Amino acid sequence: MTEHPEQQRPVRKVQQRTIDGRQRIVNAAARRFIEEGYRGASTSDIIVDADSNKRFFYSQFSGGKRDVARFIMKNTLTMDGLQDQRLKVQEIYDIG
Repeated sequence: MTEHPEQQRPVRKVQQRTIDGRQRIVNAAARRFIEEGYRGASTSDIIVDADSNKRFFYSQFSGGKRDVARFIMKNTLTMDGLQDQRLKVQEIYDIG
């Protein structure tokens, strides 16, 4: 049984929304960690800043802000200026 192209489009939109939502969380968390420190950044504030909700947040990062911090450290590019950001996030995580 073959699916029609029309049936595949909504799946792509949902996948893109998931990717976009996850990136918004990562961006919001990175900003909060840098501005307020790991301990000062609340999960609730990250969720609000990312224009998200708890259900989606925990579906992407089941370990909460610790998982987000680990993701950021693992996936931050290490070229020039971004190296400094990665080191700041690592330092914040180590202290937290």
